[in-house]
Amino acid sequence: MTVCVDTSAFYAFMVQRDSNHVKIRRFFVDAFERHDELISTSLVLGETLGLLQHRHGVDAARRFIENIYPAVSWRWVDENLLSNAWQILEERNRRGFTIVDASVVAAVRERPGCVCAAFDPDLGRFGFEVLPS
Repeated sequence: MTVCVDTSAFYAFMVQRDSNHVKIRRFFVDAFERHDELISTSLVLGETLGLLQHRHGVDAARRFIENIYPAVSWRWVDENLLSNAWQILEERNRRGFTIVDASVVAAVRERPGCVCAAFDPDLGRFGFEVLPS
């Protein structure tokens, strides 16, 4: 299975005090045991590092780079992905839905059968499976 990981899932995994930490930790352990492919976008990477650094310091961001970054296949945002994400953003046209969210939707759509690991309710409105449930 291919799993596209959103910032909300990465953040919950990295922050033990997060209310979703145990749930996402269990999900990632199972994903590794199944040899699932984890993917995400470079916009998610930037948002995740920014949140970790801002809320928990540079060491938290470094731990992400050292431990999580190597386990993920990163989809670097190019012209095509940005164009697709921008179209999704304009169609959604909602203040809380960001270009980062739209990049996740675009990346999932590139991979038929891909699911999404997230705690962002907006992502569940696009017709693909969002885990953990």
